[in-house]
Amino acid sequence: MKAISIRQPYASQIMLGLKRVECRSWATRHRGPLLLCANASPQIAGLPAGRAIGIMDISACEKVGDEYWWTIGSVTRIPPFPVLGRLGLFDVELQ
Repeated sequence: MKAISIRQPYASQIMLGLKRVECRSWATRHRGPLLLCANASPQIAGLPAGRAIGIMDISACEKVGDEYWWTIGSVTRIPPFPVLGRLGLFDVELQ
């Protein structure tokens, strides 16, 4: 499954439905489910780090100024599991 690493507290804000747009300096053609991984650092007390925490649906990507805004649709919680994050989109094998 395609995955993306996002820093805390933003990863948790996405999971709570408080953040519906992810701003990036690069565009994506990916649409559909994307595994949401919370970065290992910085660690914030009470928030998961270095773990996959959910699946978010990317429904659109549009250029706004110098950024690309990825529209986040539905979000599904999953049992967290360790993931070594990377830059860009990357593949994670789900078990």
